[in-house]
Amino acid sequence: MIPQIQSKPSLYVVGIKQTHRLTEGAPIPTIAEQWGVFASRRHEIEGHGPVTLGLSLCADPFRGTIDYVAGALVSRLPDAVPDGLEALELEPHTYAVFTHRGPVAGLAATYPAIYAWLGENGEYTRAAAPEFEWYDERYTGVDAEDSAFDIYVPVLNVG
Repeated sequence: MIPQIQSKPSLYVVGIKQTHRLTEGAPIPTIAEQWGVFASRRHEIEGHGPVTLGLSLCADPFRGTIDYVAGALVSRLPDAVPDGLEALELEPHTYAVFTHRGPVAGLAATYPAIYAWLGENGEYTRAAAPEFEWYDERYTGVDAEDSAFDIYVPVLNVG
């Protein structure tokens, strides 16, 4: 799996933040529930567009948890954020961008391929910043074979 390297300016997201327990080798089922709650509240977000992001803010393998935000990309941080939602700004960064194709359950193979590339490429290393999933018109559903979305992993050039 070979990524594209892209730089992104600041990104602004409004969404729902939750802490989830990590599951070995499989998607985290409570994240799907979080997306369902977010979908029912998306209309409350001022200035949202068609793109949604799934942000992995921190993973603590010793604690066995991940902080995750299901949110909408917005053009700027809103003046007011509805109760129960959070507004976040991602700083400008360089990312290795990997495209996942097919059902979400296939992430059990995609993420190990990403981590293998990070360990073997010799030019880029994982940076200490949030990674995120970018869902646009290519995403057609959790079980859809024709679905696709991008995974942005922050990197630093060490080569």
